[in-house]
Amino acid sequence: CLQFLIGPLSAQSDEGWNVRYNTKTEICVNKGSTVIIWSSYDYPAEINNVSTTVDKRFWFIETEGEPVDLREDPEYKDRVRNRRYEKKCRLEISEVRESDSGVYKFRLITNHENRSFTGEPGVRLTVEDAPQTASVSLTPPGEILEGSSVTLTCSIDANPAANFTWFKENKDSLKSEEPTFTISNFTAEDGGLYICVAQNQLGQQNSTVQVWVGSGKLETFPPWSLAGRQNCPLIDEPEGLERDGLTSGRPAEDQVEIQHATVTFTQRQEDPLYSTIDPVKAKRRRDSHEDKEDVVIQ
Repeated sequence: CLQFLIGPLSAQSDEGWNVRYNTKTEICVNKGSTVIIWSSYDYPAEINNVSTTVDKRFWFIETEGEPVDLREDPEYKDRVRNRRYEKKCRLEISEVRESDSGVYKFRLITNHENRSFTGEPGVRLTVEDAPQTASVSLTPPGEILEGSSVTLTCSIDANPAANFTWFKENKDSLKSEEPTFTISNFTAEDGGLYICVAQNQLGQQNSTVQVWVGSGKLETFPPWSLAGRQNCPLIDEPEGLERDGLTSGRPAEDQVEIQHATVTFTQRQEDPLYSTIDPVKAKRRRDSHEDKEDVVIQ
């Protein structure tokens, strides 16, 4: 957050009224910080032979309406403290929010009729926030046939506004520098992991989405999940088996679905040849002393 070093400035009149801001006139802080603003003031000892007394001293944020003491404002009263030292007054705002951004001024109200004085130009406070968790969405939702147009959208709440960048896989392939990224004529080759990076001068956040073509539709998976469906058991899976067209780059309908089973033949040769199909089981390692029995098929 940039700190502006303008100031201090003061407002004064020919009659001896004066408010001086003994701090930067523009302050930039991060959300959740504590802000302290100082002012010093002066006023004429008397007006028309009537001694001047100060009835109220307070800070307010500039609005279109009448000034409201921050200590009486529901948005501030539990977060502000005023400290006075002779003719100096300190405003302290804790746990600042983005909504606290604005111009703060000090005001005097005295015993004289229609006599109040506000220090100009005040102190401008800007509260900024680093990007929070980014989220991604897919349009249109539901089933999307291969060849359709697909739009990925990244959104985040950040002040100042975040800049967006879309990458594919290991951030080596820059796809877009806009919050939305459209893929026309989506094919299996377009499938993979897409990363959205949202960044401003306070920090950055990443969000990912895995997008694949499978069974004639587009599938999305949250980060760290398996990319694809497991149609085949993992036990005794042949090496090099390609699942659902995810690694081959071909549509799922062109793939052969593999089902595993065991086939057991009778060992009595005089019986008719027959077989039974059982669910797949993990192979048991034979001990070295076990004899192997040949199966003869006639």
